[in-house]
Amino acid sequence: GEVQVEVPDSRSVCGCPRYTCKKAEVCVFQGVTVLGPGQSLIQYYEGELCYTVHCLTHRDTHTGYYAMDVSAVNCSQKCGPVCLSLTHTHTKLPS
Repeated sequence: GEVQVEVPDSRSVCGCPRYTCKKAEVCVFQGVTVLGPGQSLIQYYEGELCYTVHCLTHRDTHTGYYAMDVSAVNCSQKCGPVCLSLTHTHTKLPS
C-alpha cells in the first residue's frame, strides 16, 4: 500500500538522499483488496448483500489512498435468479 520515494532537494549532510513513504496510487477496500483507479469490484457477503466498489481518481484526505465509491445492494432482490441465465446479444437493426 505504500511506496518509498526520494524527497527532492533534501540531501543529508553526507550527501545521501532522503526517503519517505507515500501512499500508493490505489484504492484499498477493507484493508486487503487493492484496486487501481477506474477499476471496479463486486464483493458478495453472507446472505444476499453485496457491495459494488469503484476506485476513483482522486485521493481520500482521510486515508491517503485513492477514494472509492461504494454501494450496497440486496443482490437477490435487485437481480433475482434470472441473472444466472441472462446472456448479452447484439442484434443489428435494418436501416
